Amino acid sequence: MIKLSEIFSLKRLAGILLILLDILLLYGKYIHKGLSGIVAMHPILLVLILAIALYLIFHIPATASAKKKKVDLSRRKFLTFSATLAHDEGFQAISNTVGKSVSSFTGKRNPKSKTPIFPPGGSSYEEFKTTCNSCMACIEACPNHILEPDVRLGQGVIPRISFNNGWCSPDCLKCVEVCPTEALKKMTLEEKNNIQIGHAIWIRENCIATEDKTCRECEKACHAKCIEMVQNGRRLYPIINTSSCTGCGACENVCPASPLKGIYVEAFPEHRMING
Repeated sequence: MIKLSEIFSLKRLAGILLILLDILLLYGKYIHKGLSGIVAMHPILLVLILAIALYLIFHIPATASAKKKKVDLSRRKFLTFSATLAHDEGFQAISNTVGKSVSSFTGKRNPKSKTPIFPPGGSSYEEFKTTCNSCMACIEACPNHILEPDVRLGQGVIPRISFNNGWCSPDCLKCVEVCPTEALKKMTLEEKNNIQIGHAIWIRENCIATEDKTCRECEKACHAKCIEMVQNGRRLYPIINTSSCTGCGACENVCPASPLKGIYVEAFPEHRMING
């Protein structure tokens, strides 16, 4: 598995900061003059500084053949690095704190699944974590861009589902098709659409229908037809049939409530079958 330390270690960060400090100390008299001052720097020294910085960040090999071998890995490292700030444990803690603060300030609930949502084809989250080899192939293959790297300190990087950009289409098996391990087991579309990766949960205090606004977005988006809007006084509220909900995330994605969603998917630690 790709470790967080392989992507952006404190040693590399310190090296980059030292290089920037050297530039400021040695060439401050040029930098304050603007572009003309920067051009006045010795070109060989500039090239050397750039080469050192690139080496510290990416460990670029010296030979062309080594560079060729690094292409695929570099792309996966980029995917991992780009998600590090958004998905490492430190940021998750900050994100959770912000969500709780907004929830406390507005009196609304923070729609956050207790278990990371993982794709159909994995039987349990614990098994999925140990079987996944962090190749990131499923993330690259996902046409709806709902898979993202989840950085866990000491555990490497594994994919997780986020419904910010879309939902899990009932006619798509791209992640299963490209998975090189048994983390995502091969299946048919019929089998996939019989799997519950989680179920939708409605949050009354977050739903804009409670503000006397008519909204049927979750009902219209649900391809499994397990959400029905029912009349309650002057308002319509969603009723969810959790026994037939697959956890596809369409309802969560289209929910217009902001900043906290009025409906979200709570993941199952172990996937379930709708029929049996």
